[in-house]
Amino acid sequence: MTYFFKWRKSGSIFYKKEKVRGHRFEEKQNKMILYLEKGEIKEIAKWTDHECFLGLDWILFTEENMKKESGQNVKIV
Repeated sequence: MTYFFKWRKSGSIFYKKEKVRGHRFEEKQNKMILYLEKGEIKEIAKWTDHECFLGLDWILFTEENMKKESGQNVKIV
């Protein structure tokens, strides 16, 4: 299952987006790591200068993962 990770540099009006399997913030190195759909990894440097938007597809992705991990029916939306 995948979702779209959308981000932009703070102050910009244009978003970039990638279809990903997951993402993680690496605080010590101030970068966001994106795990792309086909297995590649993309890093966004100076993450604190950026902002992201996660939509309904991310909520559904999270809900599905919670169901798998807990073995229970979880409803977020």
